[in-house]
Amino acid sequence: MSINETISVIKYTSWMCDNKYSLGIYLTEDGFITYRLWSGHNTSGMPNALSNLTSKFNKEYSLPDETLEGETKAMFTQRVAKLLTDTRAVKSVVNIVTPQKVKFAD
Repeated sequence: MSINETISVIKYTSWMCDNKYSLGIYLTEDGFITYRLWSGHNTSGMPNALSNLTSKFNKEYSLPDETLEGETKAMFTQRVAKLLTDTRAVKSVVNIVTPQKVKFAD
């Protein structure tokens, strides 16, 4: 499954030493939602296992892999960010970045 589209990147701080992390949310070519976690607030950070984040969830919570009926990309991203803060998996969401379409001159 290769990545077809970036939905958003949620930048947050952890409880331990206010370390910075980024959680990327992506849509694959096959239409599946996938996540990538890395340290830092830029794309050159070291990759981390998602279990580093989701191990802080109660057994009843997990990162969503489906959208709700009528849910937009922005609404989905907000739902993920709310899940992270409500479950106290992260200390705070610092920023949510959504990709901007650009057009280059020929």
